[in-house]
Amino acid sequence: MPITFSWIDFGQEPKKVPDVVLKKIQSIIVDFYLDTGGDSTEQYTKSKDGYFNTLRVPYADLQLYIVILKTPLSYTHCKLFLYDPASKRVSQNVVDYNIWAMYGIDDNGSMKRSSLYKQLQLNSDDIAVKKKSNLFLRRIKHNGTTSDLEEITLKVNGLALDTVSYRSKPLH
Repeated sequence: MPITFSWIDFGQEPKKVPDVVLKKIQSIIVDFYLDTGGDSTEQYTKSKDGYFNTLRVPYADLQLYIVILKTPLSYTHCKLFLYDPASKRVSQNVVDYNIWAMYGIDDNGSMKRSSLYKQLQLNSDDIAVKKKSNLFLRRIKHNGTTSDLEEITLKVNGLALDTVSYRSKPLH
């Protein structure tokens, strides 16, 4: 189950999701809007401006949801959570996956790799399964001057996603 955001067709018709998942997605959107400086009096009408799309990925007996958001400056950010169809529950914890240095959202509604990503000549999946119960996330962290490649391994522990390893290496 490798995921590379630039390969995904976001023009597909939305699929129905369980109500508990929809509520979790809506909560993530509103929280993100407020965290990025949105006005609490307009949270329900304007928070949708920061939402791009959601991916549902089968993962063992669970479903991984990747909520793709954008800041007012059009930076891209993701939030990950799990859903268990058998118990009809969602995970309480949400994992931040900041990919603004890797992707932008273009005018036709697709995700394009950033010029920084291309300049660094990286070519790998963004999210992959590592063993049966681990997710492997890869992202670029950029502070305006230097760039690091971060590799994060998350272990699925029931409905929780726990960080088991983190590695960062400078990119030139």
